[in-house]
Amino acid sequence: RAAGLGDLGAALLQLVRRLQALRLEREEYVLLKALAL
Repeated sequence: RAAGLGDLGAALLQLVRRLQALRLEREEYVLLKALAL
């Protein structure tokens, strides 16, 4: 049961990290677009 919770926590952590990375990429894209204009 504890192992299942650990797996769930690891999956959530990975998802959060992926979302943070995507958000950073989007912000960089908007920043580059603003600089290009």
